[in-house]
Amino acid sequence: MSHRLLTLSLERAVRANGERTALSGEGVALSYGQLWARACAVAERLQAAGVAADDTVMVKSSNHPLDFACLLGVWMAS
Repeated sequence: MSHRLLTLSLERAVRANGERTALSGEGVALSYGQLWARACAVAERLQAAGVAADDTVMVKSSNHPLDFACLLGVWMAS
């Protein structure tokens, strides 16, 4: 799946289910709207730092919902 298709799918899910839970675990629950906001914030910070398409970005992660938001933001930045 291309990053654009994934982004469009998530945008649709946010519009349809903004306040519903998208991810939960480790005592944290993120709504679709919160997931989108966090991922967009990561993408914006990376782009502001000069990260462009095909740049390598290292992410240390677990299966925590906030880590997924970070990974999504990295994907969205390119």
